[in-house]
Amino acid sequence: MIDDIGGITSQLVKAALDVASLRHEVIANNIANANTQGFSPKKVGFEEYLKEAALGIGDQQINIERTDIQQILQNVMDGNTVETSGDKVELDMEMTKLSENVIKYKALLEGLSKRGDIIKMAISQQGSK
Repeated sequence: MIDDIGGITSQLVKAALDVASLRHEVIANNIANANTQGFSPKKVGFEEYLKEAALGIGDQQINIERTDIQQILQNVMDGNTVETSGDKVELDMEMTKLSENVIKYKALLEGLSKRGDIIKMAISQQGSK
C-alpha cells in the first residue's frame, strides 16, 4: 500500500534512477578499458524499452501499465539493457556521457524529492483538518 503512494510516476522515476546508476557503471567501465586491446564499449539502452512499453504517445502523454514498469525494471536488473555500442572507446564522448548522466541523475532525484514534498504537504494538511 505505501509503495503505491507515489503512483506510476514514482515507479518510472525509480526505474530511471536505476538505469542512470547502471549507465554510470557502464560508462566508467568504458573509460577504465579505453586502452584495453579489443575492448568494445557498451551502452545502456533503457529508452528503447520505455518506448516499447508505451501504449500510446500523444501530446507529451505516455500511457504505461504497471506490468510494463515491472518488465522494464526486470530488464534493467538482469542487465538486458546493456549493449555493445561501437568498436573503440572515445574518451571525450564517454566523459561527455558521464557528465550528462550525472546531471540527469541529479534532476531525477530533485524531481522525486519535490514529489515527496508535495505528498508530505498533502498528508500534513489532511491531518490538520
